Amino acid sequence: MIRGRFSLHISGILILLFISIQAGGQRPQIGKTPKKINLFEQEAYKPAPIAAVPKKVNLFDQKPLQKIKLKIRPADSNIKAPFELNQYENAAVFPELGEGLHFCGERLHQELPSVKSRLNREFGRYQRAKYSVKHYQARCKKYRPEILATLRKHGVPDEFLYLAVAESGLSNATSPKGAKGFWQLMPETAKNYGLEVSRTVDERLDPQKSADAACRYLLFLYRKFQSWTLAAAAYNMGEGGLENAIQRQGVKNYYQLSLNPETAQYLFRIVALKYIVEKPGKLGFESGNLPEKTVVKTRKETVDYHILSLSDFAEECGTDYETLKYLNPWLISDHLERKSGKIYEICLPVEETVAGND
Repeated sequence: MIRGRFSLHISGILILLFISIQAGGQRPQIGKTPKKINLFEQEAYKPAPIAAVPKKVNLFDQKPLQKIKLKIRPADSNIKAPFELNQYENAAVFPELGEGLHFCGERLHQELPSVKSRLNREFGRYQRAKYSVKHYQARCKKYRPEILATLRKHGVPDEFLYLAVAESGLSNATSPKGAKGFWQLMPETAKNYGLEVSRTVDERLDPQKSADAACRYLLFLYRKFQSWTLAAAAYNMGEGGLENAIQRQGVKNYYQLSLNPETAQYLFRIVALKYIVEKPGKLGFESGNLPEKTVVKTRKETVDYHILSLSDFAEECGTDYETLKYLNPWLISDHLERKSGKIYEICLPVEETVAGND
């Protein structure tokens, strides 16, 4: 068997030899080891040329960036908004107001960059909330005579009407911290200034009585800080908080104090609301005139006793429970627990009317 294999092997070699002779006449070199490659004798590697490194840029040698001003297109194409959007501050700029803005006779210090920025931010906020502005305008139209009369009676500047607008939008709102009413009085502050806050009565929700209490509190703050601007700030953050900030920073100027974000914007919110409500057309806003049905004529019913059911009381007085509650939002329960020695005046309609949207 070995012999047969050897014969096949010899036959194969002879066939290959014959083919190679026919092809070129050269004998193939069988089993020759290829020449070794010496890596160290190869040509040195030449990397591809690298692009030239750009010259270093010195940021301090650059020209200052130019402010880009973009025109704002108001939502209503019939209204031309005479202001621009500053891309750096993201706030509307109102050149019509000029540089001499005041709050209660105290200058706004518009020469300070932070003051101009914060004021612009508030104008920009209300430009993006036009429905709210219309609501504020309508509410001011309704309650301005009554509130201004109370402010002037106590000698508080008219601008503080817009403090109430900033606080609540002239609605009986409730804050997460428990402040209530147009003037957002806390329970203890309200009690300190003669308002009843009990299970069945909350006089913070009485527009007239709460305005009276707020005025007396503002007068106290003004006497303490000798500035209406600081009185407004203290109304927002609390007298103790403002006093600590003044002592800690050694500054008694609202515009130079570092306060919490809400109080830092508070005064500018009031100023912006004043101009937007009083001069809407000049600043590109529409005049608000939301429909509200109100009671035309009312009378006062004196009450010096407990009322077990306000629903029954309303029926006896010729009205209904819903209208009674609408006219007397300070009645917060379905009955009245009389405080010892106190006399209440409950507002009732003279003729049948329907409670409006509030």
